[in-house]
Amino acid sequence: MRFIKSLIAFVLATACTTFEDIDGGLDSFQGRSINDLISVIGFPDGERLVAGRKLVVWSSSQNVTTVTPVTTYSSGNANAYGSGGYGYGSYSGTSTTYVPQTVNYNCTIMVEIDQNNRILGHDFEGNIGGCEQYAVALRPFLQEVPS
Repeated sequence: MRFIKSLIAFVLATACTTFEDIDGGLDSFQGRSINDLISVIGFPDGERLVAGRKLVVWSSSQNVTTVTPVTTYSSGNANAYGSGGYGYGSYSGTSTTYVPQTVNYNCTIMVEIDQNNRILGHDFEGNIGGCEQYAVALRPFLQEVPS
């Protein structure tokens, strides 16, 4: 049983995606060709020229609807009067309803490149649901950043 708990904890720990995966993975491509990064995370959605800087941009956005169960607990007392007499009792119970919730998963990665298509820097924004695909692809390229 202890082995199974350890195995589950290990799988959950290694399956977690974080923004550090994206940041560290992108850091590992600093100075390399933009084509190296494209081969890992796929074709970009476009390029922008901002203040004389060339940016390569990846962007994703999707709405995801999940259903969350909401359980309501009820209890109380009941009194009944009738021609045959009087009755008294208590009751309790639960009911469960399913409430849909829509969340937007989004991510934008911007990579600055020089005139030779070498990566100069990067920035990204979004939430982990939108950025997960990039984080998973970049995780093998994580590097230790000296403190």
